[in-house]
Amino acid sequence: MPELEILRSAKVVLDHHGQDALHHAARRADELLERGDAQGYEVWLAILAVLESARAHLMAGSDVGQ
Repeated sequence: MPELEILRSAKVVLDHHGQDALHHAARRADELLERGDAQGYEVWLAILAVLESARAHLMAGSDVGQ
């Protein structure tokens, strides 16, 4: 899946699941791995990585000025 689609998918997951987005993405990746869907698993891992990166970036920004 192209990187742009991964980014768009991560935004949809974040918009739909809010603070539960990381948990949702991890759970979905696990479900696909259990089914033997390696390609789907890799896509959801990529989405999870984008969400984790965004969270880390936001957390780092919240420390500014403290």
